[in-house]
Amino acid sequence: MFFGGVPANEVITDPNGKSISVAPPAHAEGEVDLVVKNPDGASSDIVKGAYTYTCPPIPETDLFLLVIFAGALGGALHGLRSLCWYAGLRSLLKSWTLMYVLLPFTGATMAVIFFMIIRAGLLPLQTTKNVSAGIIAVAILVGLFSQQAAVKLKDIADAFLAKPAPGPPAEPKPQGSVSSGESKTGPVKPALMPERGQAGTPVKITGTGMKTISSVTFGGVEGTEKAVAPDGTITVKAPEQTPLPTSPVEVVITGDKGTVKLLFTYKP
Repeated sequence: MFFGGVPANEVITDPNGKSISVAPPAHAEGEVDLVVKNPDGASSDIVKGAYTYTCPPIPETDLFLLVIFAGALGGALHGLRSLCWYAGLRSLLKSWTLMYVLLPFTGATMAVIFFMIIRAGLLPLQTTKNVSAGIIAVAILVGLFSQQAAVKLKDIADAFLAKPAPGPPAEPKPQGSVSSGESKTGPVKPALMPERGQAGTPVKITGTGMKTISSVTFGGVEGTEKAVAPDGTITVKAPEQTPLPTSPVEVVITGDKGTVKLLFTYKP
């Protein structure tokens, strides 16, 4: 008896001639034809596509180890490509040695993270037959392009977690969080409040990012009662101007962050 042209193992024929017991031989995955031959070598029956070979899935532990190896392989390939490129350009630096040594470990770590994300269903994997082969292929790509993979992880995090809100003007670190649907705000621009007023009007200046100031002048005249709040807001009173300006005057704030210029209009 033959399975796709390969002779079967342990062929046992029923003495009554009603059945045959066989052990299927090793064969590639897919449908195969069954051919039964008589002792004289002549074929007695052929059944098309009667038996289907299937490959068992890779055990989870083995798949996990293969993912680690594939990620490390991708990281090593990344390192070799980079090493050849910079060595060829004669711009290779000795300080990069540790980076090249750690690239396989970085690739393996990133591959494990993506393996867990795929297994959790957070990242869909389009495969036709063998999911294990698809996961290993993704692991190699993640190890090879670890920087792009890190950006993808950020996109996944943004889809499930709240985005950090911007901190105060002088503080670059995020403070608290905002909802995932809220758009990010740009940097706060310096502003006067109010932009128009009489001499002696208290004016607040925000968005400068200054912690200390040395001077605040209105059209070259120093303002009075200057102060800086803990949040960086500057308060000052508009000084007297003689004669009273008919057009906006330049407000120059000088402090630890440099110089900021704004406009203030005097009202009669």
